[in-house]
Amino acid sequence: VRSNVRYSSEHVRMLKQLGAYDPSVFFTRILWLGSLDKTWELLLQVQLFCEHFEHFLSERHLAAFDLWRSVQLIQELANVPPGEREEKMHELYSKLTGLSSVGKSSLLLKGQLDKEAVRFTLQLKDSVFAEFLGSAACVSFLQDVKHHGLQLSDGLPQVVKGEWLDMISQASALLAEAVLVVDMYHPGAHIVVANSAFGTLTGYDDFEWVKGKNCSFLQGPETELDVLQEIVQCLREARPTQVELTNYRKDGTKFRNQLSLQPVRDTNGTYRYSIALITDADALTSQKRAEYERLRHLLPNSFEVELQPLPQGDSKSSIAIVGDLGSPLVTAQRSFAALLWILDQCGTMQLIACYDTTVTTFRKWLEEETHKLALDFWLAAREVDVLLDDETRRTEAARLAELFLSKEPLDDPVTRVRKESDAALQLLSEDKLPDFICSPEGVGCHSRLLDSDTSVLTVLDDVLDDFVNRIWATYQPYPDVVHFLACATRVMDQIPYSVCISDTTIPGNPLVAVNDRFSEMTGYSTHESLGRNCRFLQGPLTEWSQVCKIKSHVKSGTEVCVKMRNYRRDGRIFNNLVALKPVHDVNGVMRYIFGIQLEVSDSIRAEENLRRMSRVLACLPSRLPTGLDPPCGHTSPGAERTPLTQVLWLQQLREAFFRPPSDEPCDKCVV
Repeated sequence: VRSNVRYSSEHVRMLKQLGAYDPSVFFTRILWLGSLDKTWELLLQVQLFCEHFEHFLSERHLAAFDLWRSVQLIQELANVPPGEREEKMHELYSKLTGLSSVGKSSLLLKGQLDKEAVRFTLQLKDSVFAEFLGSAACVSFLQDVKHHGLQLSDGLPQVVKGEWLDMISQASALLAEAVLVVDMYHPGAHIVVANSAFGTLTGYDDFEWVKGKNCSFLQGPETELDVLQEIVQCLREARPTQVELTNYRKDGTKFRNQLSLQPVRDTNGTYRYSIALITDADALTSQKRAEYERLRHLLPNSFEVELQPLPQGDSKSSIAIVGDLGSPLVTAQRSFAALLWILDQCGTMQLIACYDTTVTTFRKWLEEETHKLALDFWLAAREVDVLLDDETRRTEAARLAELFLSKEPLDDPVTRVRKESDAALQLLSEDKLPDFICSPEGVGCHSRLLDSDTSVLTVLDDVLDDFVNRIWATYQPYPDVVHFLACATRVMDQIPYSVCISDTTIPGNPLVAVNDRFSEMTGYSTHESLGRNCRFLQGPLTEWSQVCKIKSHVKSGTEVCVKMRNYRRDGRIFNNLVALKPVHDVNGVMRYIFGIQLEVSDSIRAEENLRRMSRVLACLPSRLPTGLDPPCGHTSPGAERTPLTQVLWLQQLREAFFRPPSDEPCDKCVV
């Protein structure tokens, strides 16, 4: 489905290796949408186009393919020997019109067949030619033209290869829809491209005046503030959107602006531009609306950075997370980014969908065809809610439903597609995303995701500013872990469970950081908890067998899950599901232990909590990129173990959660 809109990143790389890649072909398709009649007429004279178009019809539109073949048969009559031509004409006339040809002269039949050919050709242009321009088949045709050095008609407009902004300016020149390109890299969201249709629609036809300005000059007294806020939010988050709002022309008259925004990133993942597609909503007929949607689907969402390089020395980053990859701070920030992504699974799926490269990597990583199909369907179904027009939305939903869900017509395809899309998203985000994010393939996508995820950047920005207020007052961490611990203490507040961190290089393994939920669950304030071993939560009815199990795993430096009775500050007992995850450095020294606790009050939401808890545990980092040399610390057997996956964590959590309590003391337990 995606290949019908644009080539995949892998295909582009292959074409580059073959020396056959020309980015201008993608823009030429947009240019041709602005002159459909002329383009169609001239392309019909190109044999290579006819071959590609016929193949496209044979795969996608059988009825249109029959029309095309009929036109071909009529044109081929000129090559039939005169003795056989009249018989062929009679036969073809009866077949195409369903009428008898008896008594009709050859001249009359030829005139009638020529009219049919013209009528069929117009039907093909009106029904499927625009769709062909938006397909991979058209890209393939244009690439073949470039590859073989063919010359198309001089009157056929084409985009000349150049810088990215220049090519999109050429492509939008003939469009009836207004197009703006806004610079999102530099402050101010200034306009850098505006086509002539923008001047026609708004009256602002002096590009030199428009250039460098913010689009706020289109606003007026009746411009809807809530819609403006939605636009600003989408621009900030680099999300595509489609809205309708009141704007004002240069002469002060109002018009209803149907606005589509398409974020554009370069291949380094940098958010560079936003393309605004503007049209008068009140003037949209069903045909114009269909043309608008076709154009919207062709707008690019990425480009090779070499096509529009940033000025020399012009580089920025919101925070150090996109800075020097070797710095301790950046390394620490990247270690915890995966956890933040898991805490916002649906948002992370939307982020993955922004890039062809991350989508391709995720799809390759998925092993089962059902999951790959769910991903393809969800990606396609996302477009349905962007559409404003009910008729267009229903048509697109019906097409997707027939393609993915059911060949039988549905009474309400929009509702069905939304429901199934939500189910596909839930399946992917809950069952597959956590392990993907932590897998080698997922880690390879982290840089791309981090470049545009403002929510992660916000959490991990300036982590050292209030670091000393988040840890044990007298604690002095080793210099090599300061950034790691600073990020950990910032992120733990985002986790919806009780979290504590203990330093295993200090005798007694004291707590050096706890989150607010730890204090809420136990009743002990942060000040009362820090610097103490977790045994202060134990009491007379605490199961010593579970205590000994914890001691054994801590000694070996391995993960463990137990359910045990603990005591709140006021003396009340509560059942505590405890999971411990050790953190080792590069020398195998266990440096810290993350403790995640869940109060076991009932099992109504047990499965949901266990699944979420397992995802958190799987994505918590288990390795430090730095290290202490013994004797400063001792190596532990657990350092050689492969960290548990989300599936294995869930298995251990379930076993501990549903295990009946035991009061039998452990023989090996030394109290």
